Amino acid sequence: MKSIVFLDIDGTLSLYEKIPPSALEAIRIARQNGHKVFINTGRVRSEMREMMDLDLDGFCLSAGTEIWIGGRRLLYHPMKDSIAKQIQEHIYSLHFGYTMEGSRISFTDSINRRLFKKLYQQDTRQILFHRRSLFPSVTDMQEEDFRQIMKVQINYYGILKPEVILDSLPKHLIWTTYSNTGGEITDSHYSKGTAIDFVKNYYGGNYRTISAGDSDNDISMLKASDESIGMGNATQSVKQIVTYVTDDVRNAGLYNAFAHFGLLD
Repeated sequence: MKSIVFLDIDGTLSLYEKIPPSALEAIRIARQNGHKVFINTGRVRSEMREMMDLDLDGFCLSAGTEIWIGGRRLLYHPMKDSIAKQIQEHIYSLHFGYTMEGSRISFTDSINRRLFKKLYQQDTRQILFHRRSLFPSVTDMQEEDFRQIMKVQINYYGILKPEVILDSLPKHLIWTTYSNTGGEITDSHYSKGTAIDFVKNYYGGNYRTISAGDSDNDISMLKASDESIGMGNATQSVKQIVTYVTDDVRNAGLYNAFAHFGLLD
């Protein structure tokens, strides 16, 4: 049986925006053998840059709200502009740093901009923080910009309960924490897991699905797959639920996992 493989980016496919040659070789051989390979990421399209140029079968972006297959966009579900504005006003009132992540272009506020600059100064390998620090200001957003917002990223300081962030916001929105001081607001109807269902339905039921991830925001994807891979550098909560734990991303983790599941035979 052929497989459809779904790969998280940071800590799975790449580290500090660099993809190990072994991972690229594994993808090349797997596709040559008739398997399909997708990126399945929380990143919005405007943050993909050269990743969109990779020779893959498709891309599941912004936590399942935008899906490209064979160079065509087949699913696109940005937030309603009124909801994006409502979130912005609410987060601004809480005095948190926030970034409005859009498919075409993203915007950040002054608090997040300072944080991104600080984090990049502390570790210059973190290229994404540098890129995010260069986003235009949320004060520059026009009406058309609000209509392409896929999710909202937030940073805060201290202890915070999710219900504070979601207070007064529409019930279909959810909060996902992915660091001690940050997370994102997304649409509960979409996730990395629903992206797998969409792609599998597109191709039909004759494929085995395999996903690979390293962090807690990959769990919906890992649970939705027939087989799942946890990287050697993955969190314990990921390692506890996956079918197979491979090596670290820096130590041919993806290549070894592809070999384990027979994708390179």
